[in-house]
Amino acid sequence: RNRSPYALANSLSFIVAIYIFVCVLAGSNPPSFLFDAIPSGSWNRRLGGFLLWIHVAVSYAINSQAICSSIERFLFPGKKQERLRWMCITFVISLTSYSVANAIPFFSDLVSFIGAMTSIPLTLLLPAILYRRAISTKTNNHTTTTTRWCKLFDFCRGLSCWSYGLILVS
Repeated sequence: RNRSPYALANSLSFIVAIYIFVCVLAGSNPPSFLFDAIPSGSWNRRLGGFLLWIHVAVSYAINSQAICSSIERFLFPGKKQERLRWMCITFVISLTSYSVANAIPFFSDLVSFIGAMTSIPLTLLLPAILYRRAISTKTNNHTTTTTRWCKLFDFCRGLSCWSYGLILVS
């Protein structure tokens, strides 16, 4: 546990180095989907497709843990985690995600729309609200007029950025 910051620093350094390496190899005019740069029908494309599939599967497995855990706590509060129940929840979430991704013909537009709706509130608005709440807690729960105006300003700024993002997507 004490060495985890070093492991994180090393892994992020490795990821950044690989990213720079791929950017240099892509050249000055890469396709929008970098996978399209590999010639069709070659063994390189098959290997790249397989590695991309593994990457997506592992990324999904890691990212779905939080929502599956929340669903389990919501549906079965106070109960011990069981493997069969966990398998059923993760299967249903995976099946639902797969169905949504393949049933919607404009999936990339949907992803862009969801990103526009959530990125500004999650990256700008929520931290500002939590920071203001932490400040008001430190002052013995006495919220000053300045803090209230800052909260209102942060909310309005986040709402306007969110609206601007929606306008850009549509």
